[in-house]
Amino acid sequence: MAHVHVEGKAAALALLALAILLLPAAIPGNAYEGGRSAHPPPLAGAADAPLTIDSAPLLGIPVLTDGARLSVSTPLGSIIASDAATEGILLSEYRSYNLSFHVSLSDPLVSILVETDPVAEWAFPGQLPGGADNLPGLSDWAWSVWAGGSNDSANWTTTPNGTELARSTPLVNQSFEVQGSSRPSDLVQLSNGTEFGVSTPAVGFVMANPVPPGPGNRSAAELLGVARSLQPQVIRFGLSSVNAITGWDNQSGQPILNFSVFDSELSFIESVPARALLSVPAGSWGDGNFMPPGMPLNQSLNVSFYGSIGQFPDLSAYATLIGAIVNHTVDAGENISYWNIGNEVPVFPTSDAAGYAQVFNVAAHAIHHRLPRALVGSDVLTVRAGLPTLSAELQGVGFLSYHLYSSTSICIRSGAYCPPTATGPGLSDPLLLTSGVGLSKRYFYAPHLAQELWFNATHRWLPVLDTESNLDTVGGGVLTSSSGTDPRMQSLVAASWVTSMLISGAAENLSEFTYFNLQRAYPGSGTITAPLGGWGFGLTGVTPNRTVASFAPYWALALWAHAFPAGAPPTPVVVADPSLVRAYAAENGSGRSIVLANLVDVPVRVVVASNGTGQVARSVEYLDGSTYQQPFNESNGTAYLAGSGLGNHSFSPGQKAFTLGGYGVALVHLTPPSHNGTGGNGSGNSSGGSGNSSGGSGSGNSSGSGGNGSSGGNHTGSGNSSSGNGSGGHGTGGTSQNTSQNTSQNTSQNTTQGRQNRSNDTSGNSTGGGSSTPGGNHSLGAGGQGATNLPALSAHGALSGPILRLWQWSLLLLTGGIVLLAVRSGWRPRRPD
Repeated sequence: MAHVHVEGKAAALALLALAILLLPAAIPGNAYEGGRSAHPPPLAGAADAPLTIDSAPLLGIPVLTDGARLSVSTPLGSIIASDAATEGILLSEYRSYNLSFHVSLSDPLVSILVETDPVAEWAFPGQLPGGADNLPGLSDWAWSVWAGGSNDSANWTTTPNGTELARSTPLVNQSFEVQGSSRPSDLVQLSNGTEFGVSTPAVGFVMANPVPPGPGNRSAAELLGVARSLQPQVIRFGLSSVNAITGWDNQSGQPILNFSVFDSELSFIESVPARALLSVPAGSWGDGNFMPPGMPLNQSLNVSFYGSIGQFPDLSAYATLIGAIVNHTVDAGENISYWNIGNEVPVFPTSDAAGYAQVFNVAAHAIHHRLPRALVGSDVLTVRAGLPTLSAELQGVGFLSYHLYSSTSICIRSGAYCPPTATGPGLSDPLLLTSGVGLSKRYFYAPHLAQELWFNATHRWLPVLDTESNLDTVGGGVLTSSSGTDPRMQSLVAASWVTSMLISGAAENLSEFTYFNLQRAYPGSGTITAPLGGWGFGLTGVTPNRTVASFAPYWALALWAHAFPAGAPPTPVVVADPSLVRAYAAENGSGRSIVLANLVDVPVRVVVASNGTGQVARSVEYLDGSTYQQPFNESNGTAYLAGSGLGNHSFSPGQKAFTLGGYGVALVHLTPPSHNGTGGNGSGNSSGGSGNSSGGSGSGNSSGSGGNGSSGGNHTGSGNSSSGNGSGGHGTGGTSQNTSQNTSQNTSQNTTQGRQNRSNDTSGNSTGGGSSTPGGNHSLGAGGQGATNLPALSAHGALSGPILRLWQWSLLLLTGGIVLLAVRSGWRPRRPD
């Protein structure tokens, strides 16, 4: 609230107040082309500004909102007041906006109190395509206000709530430029011991396209390399997505099935290797969809879902269908670890839940008849409305699961895409990375609570899987072909989101996180959002010249999977300011690692403290704006992938800090001092991008040059060097796993995860030359640094050299790939089983 007070000869006038709420207008056409203004960089606001702000608003004071007009009666007549805020410069941690105040009649003898919310304005909520950035609070900014080329900061101060700036000023036309820069620090402390009630989830993905590949996919061999690089524990595919269901023979009462692609899919999954999760249709959404055409349905129960009415399958016919699938897998020697019955089936009201329980029980009985140890479950078993009925009536349940999409809509107005806002369609970045990364207060129970409720009802403790997740649920399918997908799905904000979801899942005892999905075409076309980066759901995309483009969430999942085997013992880690950074630490067989997610769109200086553990930071692999670029061209409204990859930095002795760019993800490798190399005075610290050396008097820390590889392939850099008399080791150009991992996970059903033998898997796709192409054959240069001639990490972990590059001015949050899905109504997508 802005309080108007009177000074000088107007002392007898009544009190007047104007509250100026500043919301940005559309981005001006030259907003990112005009360059900096002539005055110096922003300065911190004065702490002793001569201004007192009341803690409570006065009653009856007129309020002026942005874009509105307010008539105020004064001795000089009625004065119309208005305000406007326009975006200025957006350069990562440096931002500005312009505030203009207009009155129809000036009265310099009347003073008003103007308040503005800098963080909300610096977030640029009107920017395409991502909307408002998530930013630190005002206390983490160095700010200054300029008026007419002069520093006006001494006349401004923060309001009592600590979120706004305020100034007493005459009631006349005037304008201000509000500048700010932010590079906050955050302390991450690792402790000894084990986190109880926490479990490291495995990584998985959905194969929405069949293998052999459908339109847009690469060959099975090339796709296998992409899949292996993520080290998935679970790969989900659907009976419908592999075109196994072709019809129903009414004379014989048998389904007509074709298992040719089905068998290829299972062979592919076994070759990765990973466990298979098969999604079997159950009259999904209650209308018999994805069931064999002509198959009998249960006409006695009408199931309502989003305004449509349908039926579940006839129970006898459904038992025949499931039996035919099971018999084929057994006879062919194929292994399916998880059988998921139905896809987002309606389980409310209670009659729908009871009808689905009958379908589930028939399927579980048919599966367990020949596969008594198979795990049978569904994605609706944690739904709040259905859990009481399902937990009481279901038989043979082996696992619980859910589908998680933090945002469930995108903004379309008058046939055009609009960026998400705090109150409109879509979930803005600040909401997405705060409330959107939690697992509570949703339509389903959080994993650990669902486990407890099922245990109370059945006396069985069941594993929980997230069998389908992405940043947003909206898909550009048949009925949403005009709208496309959320343009942030392939962006750095999506990488930060997916890492946060893994951290949240670990705290909730989640067993596995399945991303939707592995690969789609890129860059796509035909939808409103395709030019903006709305390319679909894929972790990777196939370019028109048939190369693989790896998107930001792909690198985030690869960092997690390479750091932590499934069920890795978690280690206590505390973050000083969790609104800036989220962290998770666990044992990985050769030491401990910490995964970090930067939740804000400014660089954060991360300080890693061992807190008495005796462990030191050895190296860090990172994904941020220096290694992944997806610029948005304001002039023609299009986005493209300019660079994709990971960076790598080896810590010098005693170094504890590094700077992680906005929305970045990092993996910090820790090694106790006793793990250093031996021999003379040599040290042997090793990392993905540094050379190993020992012996003699060599120092041993040398950077290896990047190796050559293709997406998901195995590679090591040449990197052999010497310092003193110490011989250098091998440097790798990206994320490298040089140890074989034997992992197993025992569920409460005494099921054992298959042994995963992996060695020398890398996700870095590096070449020594440092060139990058949109096709995804990026390089990570010497020592694993990003391959697009971007600044390297200095010895102190900060970005050195000029970082305010032109392309960063419009580095926004974009996405990639196309998915052909259907929608029942509204923005609800229909995904294949």
